[in-house]
Amino acid sequence: MKNKGAGKFVKELYDKFNDTGIERIAHYADLKGYTVVDKEEDYKVDIIAHKGGKERRVEVEMLNKKFTCAKDFEYDNVSFLGRKEKFAKDGAFWYILLSHHSDHFIACYSSFIYQEKYKKEIFINSPYRKGMDTFYRVPKEYCYFIDMSN
Repeated sequence: MKNKGAGKFVKELYDKFNDTGIERIAHYADLKGYTVVDKEEDYKVDIIAHKGGKERRVEVEMLNKKFTCAKDFEYDNVSFLGRKEKFAKDGAFWYILLSHHSDHFIACYSSFIYQEKYKKEIFINSPYRKGMDTFYRVPKEYCYFIDMSN
């Protein structure tokens, strides 16, 4: 695979993980009484769900970390991709980071995430991306750590 610039969409990773993450969170939402809209991929938020007359918009990313709660999450901050901020122009959304290794996820509301005080420009050097990228690093105590098995 050739390197892509940081902040760019990497289709190989998207194809590998996107559907699994969406399916797991959509199933969880269904179990919690939400009606999940069956929608075609539009490269906007991943899930639209309704409950109690309210619409919830959800973006799902897979996280290659094992955690069960804030206490065992190895970092002080949770990093959210800056490029997802564009989804907020259509309204606030829940941003979910789903563990590859457990039935746990981290959730934070976009209107809280995308504040200038959390914005960081970071150099990325991975097999998939290289260069400067924008992240929003939110202190983990402001995020929800959810166990889907409950």
